[in-house]
Amino acid sequence: MRNCALAMIGVILSSTLANENISKKEQKLREELLEHVEARLLDTNSFVRSKAIQVLKMLLEKEALASIELYNVAQLICRRLQDKASNVRKNAMAFLAQFININQFACLIPLPVLKESFETECKKLKEMQ
Repeated sequence: MRNCALAMIGVILSSTLANENISKKEQKLREELLEHVEARLLDTNSFVRSKAIQVLKMLLEKEALASIELYNVAQLICRRLQDKASNVRKNAMAFLAQFININQFACLIPLPVLKESFETECKKLKEMQ
């Protein structure tokens, strides 16, 4: 039931409320619906968390998220990388991969900084294994 509600919210957000020329009432509704999807990222059921990430990924692909919303959503989804359910982690990685592909500011990060960060994370991964 919650998955179905999330899917419907995603369709509403991507089709009717994605425009910039919406009234204040519609803007408030859009914020409330987005908050509801974000709240489902913390749901007790892993399938609901996974569906919430899928909905946010769909909104990202359709460019229905403002940049400030995108930043907040990306931070929330980064926390899902440590989720206990593999389907949630998989969808979080898919979202972040899409985020990196779309992010227009990614090219501003110097390559040595990225390499250093990558090496640090690889060391952490080896320690965990």
